[in-house]
Amino acid sequence: MKPGKAMNAPDGYGVAIGGRTGKVVMTAYRTKVGVHKNHTGSSGSMEPAMGAEIVVRLGTEKTGVVVGELCMDLDSKTPKEVMAQVKAAQVTSPWLLVPSQRHDPNHFVKALRKRFMKVKKLVHATNVFPPATQRHLGDEVAMAIHQHRGSKGGASKLKAAIENVFQHAFNDHSRCREFFNCPCAPDEKGEVKRVISKYKDGKWLNEVMINRVRPYIMEKCLRMLFAPRRLLLLLSLQLAECERLAEDLGVEIDYQDTDSMHLPMDQVAVLGSEFQKLYNRVLIGEEMGQFHVDFAFENANPQGEIRAIHSIFLGKKSYIDKLCDDAGHIEFHIRMKGIPNGSIWHVVREQYDGDPMALYRDLYGGKPVEFDLNKGSCAFKTGKDHSTSTVAMKRTVCFPV
Repeated sequence: MKPGKAMNAPDGYGVAIGGRTGKVVMTAYRTKVGVHKNHTGSSGSMEPAMGAEIVVRLGTEKTGVVVGELCMDLDSKTPKEVMAQVKAAQVTSPWLLVPSQRHDPNHFVKALRKRFMKVKKLVHATNVFPPATQRHLGDEVAMAIHQHRGSKGGASKLKAAIENVFQHAFNDHSRCREFFNCPCAPDEKGEVKRVISKYKDGKWLNEVMINRVRPYIMEKCLRMLFAPRRLLLLLSLQLAECERLAEDLGVEIDYQDTDSMHLPMDQVAVLGSEFQKLYNRVLIGEEMGQFHVDFAFENANPQGEIRAIHSIFLGKKSYIDKLCDDAGHIEFHIRMKGIPNGSIWHVVREQYDGDPMALYRDLYGGKPVEFDLNKGSCAFKTGKDHSTSTVAMKRTVCFPV
């Protein structure tokens, strides 16, 4: 392959691995250059195209294979493309099935291990929180996710199981017996087989690690672990379930992200009611594992329900909603990936007379717009001599038509 990052690579390979055997069952290739050019879209669309091709090629009458489940990151476009391609192919290949979707916890554990590396840097001490210990904690969290994400206890049970991994590491074994046969926790007779936790690398967990690492773990890692919607993704894939149910009910989803979706206001109650009938779970609410209307006013107290009366969707994590409450008060819900809201509002005030909808209409039409990232915030550059200076940071955004 030629050099390139995920979004500008000239070519790419796709591989399908069997969930039970762990063996490669089919591959696909896409390239935008050379005599073998077979892709004309963006580099980011290669993965969805290859995923859809593999599923359709596998599910032929000749192979006798049916792809029943996709296991991948929920933030991927691939499942959506696979669904569309399979439905199109069902006209001539009626035996094809639309595969269900299952979240891959490996993405979650990778993100956690990156946090561990940040904790290591913050501690500023040698021989504290070594890589072997980081790997072990990551493995324990992965094991807790696999064992408890389908448990009857729901989100609270999964949260307690993950939290217990860290409690056990810091010699708090009060809840260990709820999740595994911990040798450090008192058994039914009150006896303890081991006084302190021990890791696979053979190093005892000392007081230095407990005192220095624990505050950072609790602040930097557990906040990420216990984000309600992150637990939701690990638990029950309610967003994917909502999408499939909405499609069956004919509810139009205008935009969908990893943990949210835009749909007509009058269809929210319908979707919630049908979801409860089908899955016997309450969908609409403020509790962990539930969804609710997430619009909010920043500069006023809303009267009644807040809803979007006009929306413009540009691309992934880039959209605007014009919000209105029952009293007719107007505010805007603005998102643009990689651009701070302060920078967006600066351009709106300077070039669009305070109308953010006009900015998004220009972007929707393919017009390039330059944003100064220092507006609303400040960026600094640190030199090798530890000198600090302000730098100009500008980014031009364009959504080709």
